[in-house]
Amino acid sequence: MFKNLTQKQIEIVKKILDKFPSLIDVEMKYDADPWVIALAAEMANRSQKTLFQVKRLIVTEEARRGNKVRIPLVSDDFSIESIDVISMFRIEGWKF
Repeated sequence: MFKNLTQKQIEIVKKILDKFPSLIDVEMKYDADPWVIALAAEMANRSQKTLFQVKRLIVTEEARRGNKVRIPLVSDDFSIESIDVISMFRIEGWKF
């Protein structure tokens, strides 16, 4: 599923890259990490039109490693929880 970019996401990506410029590799043509975090941050801060609270989080295989700039470190800074795929399976009750 692809979502159109919003002005708010662009603003959040600018904040992310101002604070964490090493999150992206400038040699890569495409780097989605800041956009994934921006989408989650925007959605988490949007007023919800549901009967129950929806929790927004990021599923990633990147792990926290000290102060290395990766999705978990940056998402924490934006108050977005990140989990790995196995944790998602457990939360969702998936069994294989």
